[in-house]
Amino acid sequence: MTDEWKIEPPDVAMARYEAEYQEMIGNARSAEESALELMCDLEDLWLSVAPGKTSDDFMKDVHRMFDYEDPDIEAMEAAYIETANTDERTLGAWPFIDTPIRIAYGHAYVASLAAIRTGATNMAFNEIQRASLWHGIAIGLSRTGARGTERPKSIADVARDAAIARNSENRAIKQSALDWLDEHFHECKSMDDAAARLTKIVPVVFRTARRYVTYWSLSRH
Repeated sequence: MTDEWKIEPPDVAMARYEAEYQEMIGNARSAEESALELMCDLEDLWLSVAPGKTSDDFMKDVHRMFDYEDPDIEAMEAAYIETANTDERTLGAWPFIDTPIRIAYGHAYVASLAAIRTGATNMAFNEIQRASLWHGIAIGLSRTGARGTERPKSIADVARDAAIARNSENRAIKQSALDWLDEHFHECKSMDDAAARLTKIVPVVFRTARRYVTYWSLSRH
């Protein structure tokens, strides 16, 4: 591996932080939308590194942690910082990488509550910035911890792919999906079951449908 690809996680984190914050401002998305989209992105990242885990596992293991247990996010940050001397490849592997993802999700969760329940926009955007920073740390570590001969994506590649995915989303289809979930989610056995049914209602693949279900679920808290 050449030096070109040896990007330190803090550098990647800052790049991700700046890219997400500028995109958020440029697109003039609401704090609620930004927080919920970031939470969906964090779920995707968690699923990409968690061995054998499903979206329902994420809701049970990560989301409900903030729904019911009210953990001290700053204490989680302080505990994680104490691992700073640990080899980055180790930190980028499961289960170590789980922690920065949870920290990022916690900040995004607080942001969503601030925006949805209290309308505290400034607080929400501050929490989104902190979530974006930890999201960047997690992405950087996931790239460092990735094993195999295939060349890892650069941060520019990651940002470009994410932008393409977001911009290609059809808002009308998404709204149709959310409307269907309002009416029929109670009939579904799980979030994965809802996503599978949704693929028969709107023209999207399962992964996109699962993101809609997650977005719908989070927006109802």
